[in-house]
Formats: sequence, structure tokens, C-alpha cells
Amino acid sequence: MRPRRRVLTVRALLEFAAPLVVFAIVLLVALHLPRTNAAGPDAAPDPPPSRLADEHFSGCDAARAAGRENIPAWDPSYRPEMDGDRDGRACEPYRR
Repeated sequence: MRPRRRVLTVRALLEFAAPLVVFAIVLLVALHLPRTNAAGPDAAPDPPPSRLADEHFSGCDAARAAGRENIPAWDPSYRPEMDGDRDGRACEPYRR
């Protein structure tokens, strides 16, 4: 008995190629969408690190008195001791 030859049909080709085509389309669309800030499209982005002064505060009370809160980890004023929940933001606003 001879083994049966497997014939590539159009249906088999579409079953294989369709998910790849859908993935490629989704990837192209995602790459061309405008990027928005995580806080929302209307939120002002954080200033670049080069514009910030190297201010060292004794704690969050001093930082808030100087008008600084929610200090990101890349900011020269950031210290791990001032980041209570270790999320990369120091002196977050008080929860109400």
C-alpha cells in the first residue's frame, strides 16, 4: 500500500496564513498609533531630567513646602527613603 500524498489545498494554506496576516496588520496599526502619556492624553509630560535642579530635601514635608511632590526616580531630587511604597515616585500626594 502506497502512502497517500498530502496535497496543499487553498483551505489549508488559509488556515495557516490567516492568523499571521491578522497579527501583521495589528502590529502595523499599533506601531503607527500616536503614543500618549500614561496619565492620559491631556496630562503634561514630566520635564526631561536635564532641566531639573539638583535639590536635596530633608524629607517629603520639605519637598512639598518647596512645591515638589510626586518626584520620579530619574529626578536628581529623588531618594529611596522618600518613596514609601517603592513605586519609583517619591513624595506622592496625600491620599484623601
